[in-house]
Amino acid sequence: MVQTTIPVFLVGALVFFIIVIRDTLSKKKKPKSGRLFFYSFIVYCAVVAQLTFGSLAFPPFNDAPLRIQLQPFYFIQEWSTYNEFDGYPFFNNARLTLFNFLMLMPLGFYLAYLFEVKKMWKAAAFLFSTSLLIETTQLVLSYFGFVWMRGFNTDDLIMNTLGGLLVFVVCWLIKRKKKRKKQSDAA
Repeated sequence: MVQTTIPVFLVGALVFFIIVIRDTLSKKKKPKSGRLFFYSFIVYCAVVAQLTFGSLAFPPFNDAPLRIQLQPFYFIQEWSTYNEFDGYPFFNNARLTLFNFLMLMPLGFYLAYLFEVKKMWKAAAFLFSTSLLIETTQLVLSYFGFVWMRGFNTDDLIMNTLGGLLVFVVCWLIKRKKKRKKQSDAA
């Protein structure tokens, strides 16, 4: 039987074009800058989906391996087992940890500026929930064989949330400083 794979990014591209067409046909006139900012968010979501899920396999893989790692900060323990810190295993592990830290950083920016979230706990809850959704979806799709070698990793959950929260806090501080400056200029 022939295996067919569909890149998840194509699904995101389809959603993007549907939204653009809907906005174009809409009678409401929205500012172009706001629409472009929202469109960039849709593209970001499609890229994250591609990076986290890859391609969907039809028919599903048989005996797709599952990975479940529930120990928080396991990557630190794993790093301590390496005899050499200049070899591929260490750099690959460090690279994946860094990429997980970076992955939801743009979402922290979008939460602050596009969705105008004002409370830090709401941003943290949204970032954590988004990461949890990604990890759970990877596990379920891998379990049913639609993706290969994806799973649930607590370290990914932590690093995704921390990266997004860091950017949200920086944006929140910048917005706060601008607001205070504006108030002092008006006074």
